[in-house]
Amino acid sequence: MRLVVLGAAGGTGRLVVERAITAGHEVTAVARDCEALARLRLRSTVVRADVLEPETLRAPIEGADAVVYAVAPPNRSTTVVYSEGIRNLLETMRDSGVKRLLTITSSRIEVPREAPLTRKLVIRYLIEKIFRNPYLDMLRMEDELRHSDMNWTMVRSAKLRDGTEIGRYRTVINGYLPRERPLNRADLAEFLVTHIDDADTFRAEVSISG
Repeated sequence: MRLVVLGAAGGTGRLVVERAITAGHEVTAVARDCEALARLRLRSTVVRADVLEPETLRAPIEGADAVVYAVAPPNRSTTVVYSEGIRNLLETMRDSGVKRLLTITSSRIEVPREAPLTRKLVIRYLIEKIFRNPYLDMLRMEDELRHSDMNWTMVRSAKLRDGTEIGRYRTVINGYLPRERPLNRADLAEFLVTHIDDADTFRAEVSISG
């Protein structure tokens, strides 16, 4: 399968590229800073592109079977990299006939009705205040996906941390995941790569936790 990873220079994107290569996929690693991907050049195609510059997306997306959107802003300031970026990507994918798309957001962008009171208070009065700008843009990105005709999967992750792949994590499709715990980025990458063609996750929200 030909897989395109946008945001391949980031902490999660790089691991998705490496995991996909190990799984035998033909990988195109896309980033604004290709120098950060120098050691992956021998095992993947490295392309410079910017999701906010739609004309740069056509070449790497053409002929792809699936796309992983691992793009993230460098800080917590106001951003449109999720919403504007996904809008540009969706248009490019539509023009190129590519239908499969997986994105990464946070399990904390909304307050689940089923969550215990303590978690609701932490999300509403602490986390939402700290991450308000990127989380609002994540929600706009999810809205763009829901109104598209793509076979998307929104992966809503628990708090991410560095660490090796453990191979143990919990997921739920279109539901609430209780007792959320931090998740290793390597395990998130493993989930994304192993569920690229999982039809059960098409047009679905998947919550994932350690």
